[in-house]
Amino acid sequence: MDTEKIKSRGKKLKIILDSATFALLLSIVLFSYEMISSTKETDAIVDNLMEIQGSLSTRYLGLFPEYIDNINNLLNNTIEEQGKSEIRDSVIIFEDVLYYGIRSDAEGFRKMIENLVTLTNSGCHITIAFYAADGMPFKQMIRDKLIEHEYKKQFREDMNSYLERVHLLRRESGMLDRELPRAELDEKLKESVNKHFNNYLADNPHRADSLHQVVRNIYSYRLVDSILNQQYYEKTCNANHKRMETMVKGLLQPLPQKENAVDATTLRVNQLCSELDKIKQQYMDKPYHNVTYSDFYNMYKDISLAICSLLKQQPNIELLPLNESLMMCCWMSSVNGKEQAIFAFPSKYSTDEIGFISQDVAIARYIRTMLKGVRESHTNMQ
Repeated sequence: MDTEKIKSRGKKLKIILDSATFALLLSIVLFSYEMISSTKETDAIVDNLMEIQGSLSTRYLGLFPEYIDNINNLLNNTIEEQGKSEIRDSVIIFEDVLYYGIRSDAEGFRKMIENLVTLTNSGCHITIAFYAADGMPFKQMIRDKLIEHEYKKQFREDMNSYLERVHLLRRESGMLDRELPRAELDEKLKESVNKHFNNYLADNPHRADSLHQVVRNIYSYRLVDSILNQQYYEKTCNANHKRMETMVKGLLQPLPQKENAVDATTLRVNQLCSELDKIKQQYMDKPYHNVTYSDFYNMYKDISLAICSLLKQQPNIELLPLNESLMMCCWMSSVNGKEQAIFAFPSKYSTDEIGFISQDVAIARYIRTMLKGVRESHTNMQ
């Protein structure tokens, strides 16, 4: 057995052992794994545990994007059972983005959109909660994707420093005597700006911007955020050119389309794929070192809006844009009273997003409770 295969077995074993379902077996398996020198016997233990795991109500599926096929299988099964159901079927989805898997599993992404459109048109009620394209969680997710972990701490420190200095500048400028002559008032404001922003005006005495335009720019959180994002994105690019080049090339790959399509659903999904390819080309079709942080953000935002537009045109669908972060993503079907869910934990603090499938009543209850809270929050914001 080669080294890679041994590592693969070890990784599977670790995932099984780390799951709550196998907590009672933890000490036994660790002891066995350390004591057994024969890889054949180790294989037998792993295989037996995998077989046991497969019979449980909650089991491990794999790392992203491996379980996207399982999501589509769940949706396909719902489509097949739709006509047999005695009550109205439903699907509940919580996902950070509507373009889930668009680069890592383009075919899986296309199938998922097609399955959702098919389900809504067959009478199944679908609820999708996802990050609003202009919300902070969406922006934070893009930042996590594009800026390396080692620079995120520096980003936060710079942002916190900026917020503190803006607070002090606002307080001091608010205390200025408005009865002073305009020239004297401006001079005092300049002093405050230079004091809290590293002699910014003193070092740039010939700036074309007026004093008050400079102050407005300083007060603009969005502008400063974009400047810092670009700054640390460039540091990330310089540290790993190959990664960024690979990311851009991957995004420029055309999305798969069904050939000789005749039915309305497939034609519309093919059309969406063409639209998304145009959006990707608009922002990414240039030398990768010329692609900016803003290009990435605007591309993902426009992609999200295009998918949202398609889904809004379908019947029996409820879209809930979120402005709060998700603790997990999930896809749950309720067919003739029986519920099955696939759930995954977002990878903000991990290199891999891990997927599970469950028929556990407690999981279904948790997802429904989460949906109830999101609906109430969404209603209050409107």
